[in-house]
Amino acid sequence: RKSVGRLQWMCPLRPDINYAVKELSRGLASPTREDQAKLKHLLRYLKGTLSYVFVLAVKITLACQLLEILVYCDSDWAGDVKTRRSTSGFLLTLFGCSFHFGSRTQAVHALSSGEAELYGIGTAINESLHIKSFLEELRLFKTIKIHVHSDSTAGISMAARFGITKRLRHVQLRFLFVQCLVQQGVVQIYKVLGTQNPCLLYTSPSPRDRQKSR
Repeated sequence: RKSVGRLQWMCPLRPDINYAVKELSRGLASPTREDQAKLKHLLRYLKGTLSYVFVLAVKITLACQLLEILVYCDSDWAGDVKTRRSTSGFLLTLFGCSFHFGSRTQAVHALSSGEAELYGIGTAINESLHIKSFLEELRLFKTIKIHVHSDSTAGISMAARFGITKRLRHVQLRFLFVQCLVQQGVVQIYKVLGTQNPCLLYTSPSPRDRQKSR
């Protein structure tokens, strides 16, 4: 428990371990030998990647009037083999710099991959709205736009349409607010290729080649 607690403090500086630490944290109430083996595996990985550095480098010139928050999101449908719950991952970038990211287990069971993606989009938009409110209080920009990128056509379709169908009546109401934000123009959602979605790091175990590509 002490080791996992220390790893949680490292997560803001090591995006590559967010998913692993999230999974380890779920077993803290009653840790098993399997959890201990996973912890040792992660610690060996950290020891072998001590040279990794999280760089905060602004790549875009500051504009005076318009600010765009780029949001990437993804989900792993029923990825937990024990509970069959899905995982949501999100990544927020500002001025071309990644500054906020996370991996979270969804609170409800998604009955389809599209529904899991909708929950992932909702989580990402919640995080981006918090950042947007903070930036609006600074009064540095007149217009702040949120651009969300997802690799799920079904998830985008559910978020972009207004209202529900027979197949969506069971969807948690707290995620349908996304539809209103899209209709009002507060949020814009775009399709991105799965191979170009950096949120894959936050929804499932990542092989070495994928981490290098991110």
